[in-house]
Amino acid sequence: MIFLKSYLIFFLIISLSVSGDQISYQNHLFIKIPNDTVYISKYEISNIDFVNFLNQSSKNGYVRFDSISSYIVGYYKGDRYYKNGEKIIYEINDKSPIFYKNNHFDVVDSQKNFPVTNVSWYGAFKYCDYYGLELPSEKNWLNASKGTNSQMKKVSEVKDSKQCLDSTENNVCNLNSNVSEWIYNFYEDKSPYKQIRGSSYKTFLKHYDKKMGTYATHLLDDVGFRPIYNPDLNDK
Repeated sequence: MIFLKSYLIFFLIISLSVSGDQISYQNHLFIKIPNDTVYISKYEISNIDFVNFLNQSSKNGYVRFDSISSYIVGYYKGDRYYKNGEKIIYEINDKSPIFYKNNHFDVVDSQKNFPVTNVSWYGAFKYCDYYGLELPSEKNWLNASKGTNSQMKKVSEVKDSKQCLDSTENNVCNLNSNVSEWIYNFYEDKSPYKQIRGSSYKTFLKHYDKKMGTYATHLLDDVGFRPIYNPDLNDK
């Protein structure tokens, strides 16, 4: 018992590193959101991040690959619009950079560091939940986006997730470029749509605070996500 407690304490120490307004947690770098209590990932989640998640979480059945449909699926507890049950997270096909071979997920080398796209809202939610993280709320995302520089570069194709095409005053990259991002909220109180924020290589928004939305099931080639770290959640 003493050994187990010591191991858990050691694990928490190496998993969480704090430096000023930055936190390194579960191999993600988070930056404190101004006028907020949470930290947002500096970068969009990449294909290799998502592959690591799939390989780790599939070991205990948190997600699974359905070889008949070629969908990766996982259980969702449900909410005011979407019923509980298995939901589609990602589809593996001839065009997807992520593939499944010999009971193992992998990604083509040339796209390892590209932001993961064609991931459903459920996929974004499940990723965050697995690591004790959360999707940003509308308030989180808007607070993080304030101060996004005006020299945003319009691009015609997706770029490396760590290549900053735009940045906020505290150096959060690509909140309004590269790919748009799922956030936690519904589009409106009575809407079935989940909310999407930020410009992408396909859709350039003149106003960073414009919101978009679609069904949680949709897999879009210019929509990814990034998590937030909530100290209150992880202190429980």
